[in-house]
Parts: sequence; structure tokens; C-alpha cells
Amino acid sequence: MEHDLSFNYETFEFASASASCGLTDNSTCVNDLYAKLEKCYDTLTVRAAHDESNQIKLSINEVDTYLAEIASNQNILQQEMLSIKQKVEEIKFTSYDGMLIWKVTNVLHKIADSQSRRQTSIYSPPFYSSSIG
Repeated sequence: MEHDLSFNYETFEFASASASCGLTDNSTCVNDLYAKLEKCYDTLTVRAAHDESNQIKLSINEVDTYLAEIASNQNILQQEMLSIKQKVEEIKFTSYDGMLIWKVTNVLHKIADSQSRRQTSIYSPPFYSSSIG
């Protein structure tokens, strides 16, 4: 708003100066008008630079937001990839010869948990006892 008022005042000053110029001293009048015109141009240039600076700041904020979203998506994808790798590793070591091999670690601790009813069952990933199921 302040820029608009100063620009309007300078425009008014420029117009009144051009109207007050008589035919007697043209070079002084032209020099005055030229100086006022330069001042108006400088004001417009500063305003344009300020507007461009604001636009660049907005663009930077948009890019930062976009990059944050990409980083978040990348983390999610990495977690999914690790999960898939783990599943592939589990499938690699699956036996289809009809024998079931199920390794239970820390058996005494699990028996104690079951007896105290903290955890009464043991869960494992799916396994196959034969190649068709």
C-alpha cells in the first residue's frame, strides 16, 4: 500500500511538472521531467524486484514441502522393501520335502510365559510341509 501511495504521488508530481513547463525554459523542464521519470522507473524496478523476490520465496517453500513429502514417501518405500526382502528370505529357506522344521528359540522363557498366562501361544510365519501346501 505504501508503494502505491508513493507511486501515485510521483505520478501526480510528474504530471503537474509537465503541465507547468512553459515554452521559455525547455531544457530545464526536460531535465526535470527526465529526473522524475527516472525516479518513477526506479520505483517500478524496486517494486518488480520485490514482487519477484516474494514469488521466489513462495516457490522455495513449495519445493521444500514437495521434498519433505518425497522423503516421507521414500522412508515408507524403504520399510516396505525391507519387509518384502524379509519375506523373500523366508520363502528361500522353505523346505518342500514333506518335513516340517520349526525352530523355537528361548523355549524355557516361552514355557514360563505360558504357565504364567502372559502369552499362551507362539506365532510364526506361514510355512509349507509340501510343495502343494
